[in-house]
Order: sequence, then C-alpha cells, then structure tokens
Amino acid sequence: MYIRFESTVRDAEARCNQGVFCAALDVWYDRPDLHALWQVHEMRRVLDWFNITLNPPMRTQYRPDRKARISGVCWFRATACRPVSQGRYLAWLLNDIGLPISERRATDPGRVLWSDAHQVVASAHL
Repeated sequence: MYIRFESTVRDAEARCNQGVFCAALDVWYDRPDLHALWQVHEMRRVLDWFNITLNPPMRTQYRPDRKARISGVCWFRATACRPVSQGRYLAWLLNDIGLPISERRATDPGRVLWSDAHQVVASAHL
C-alpha cells in the first residue's frame, strides 16, 4: 500500500494533482502574507524534518536523460509510519490555513522509477 497527500492544484507535467511538498513550498516561497501564521512556522519545521530525515529523490536518479518525457509522482510506503505521520500533519497544517490537501491510497502507484525504504517515485497514472 502507498500513501500520497495532494492538493487540488493540477501539476501539468506530472499529469496529476500537486503533492503536499510542492503545496507547502508554494506557501513558503509565494505567500509571504501567511508567514505570520503559526501553522506556516510549524510547516517549515516539518519540512526541515523531512529534509534531515529522508533522502530526496533526485530527478537525475530516475530521469538520467533530461530530455526524456518521464514525470514522477512521489508516494510514501504505508510501512513508513513516521514519514506518513509527518506528511499527514503537514497536510493538516495546510488544510488549517485554507489549502485543501487530501490523502490518497493505492496498491499500485504506477511504474516505479525510484525507491527507498520510505518512499517511491512512480510514473503518473492517467
């Protein structure tokens, strides 16, 4: 089982809705009007936790030819309890400031392009 937290914003390149990390980074970089909110400071703390704890999937690891038309969608493995919990908390923080984030579950995330013990990057399901 795989878990993904996603917004209602469409990511045209990945052909699916934007993930929770992109949504959080959009708030951090593009919405300075929200920076005074405690939720945004807590969101930054959670993002820092992810940066310290998980290996970020590098595009070059699953798309070595930059011209290749492959897009990846990130999913947590359901067995990655702490990262899933932190992802769920990040989703809650974004929901609390008015940015809807939903939780999706799938037994098949698509063709796996990259993986580690906590997460996978898969090609988008259409």
